[in-house]
Amino acid sequence: MKIFFPNKPSSEEVITKITDKMGSRKIADLLSFDASDKSLEILIKSMGTSKLTFDRTEGNDETCFALCKEKIALTHRAFKGELTKKLVTIIEQAGGRVEE
Repeated sequence: MKIFFPNKPSSEEVITKITDKMGSRKIADLLSFDASDKSLEILIKSMGTSKLTFDRTEGNDETCFALCKEKIALTHRAFKGELTKKLVTIIEQAGGRVEE
């Protein structure tokens, strides 16, 4: 999975855009984020913890986050597709695009 945001935002700016679009949705209670100059982590906490780690790179006027490591809790595996779909929708609403 690759996530792209135009205009080369920092990891922190991307997190702000995503969390703003999540608002008070139930998914906001499940997700937390951590960022550095070179990576972005998404933590999913509910009856276990899953972690998605993305490497951050910059290209022609965009920032790319490429999934490099995925640790899915046993209790989350059945809901992975549904949660991914919701996360993709939020990322798109925040101005990003996702490639599988």
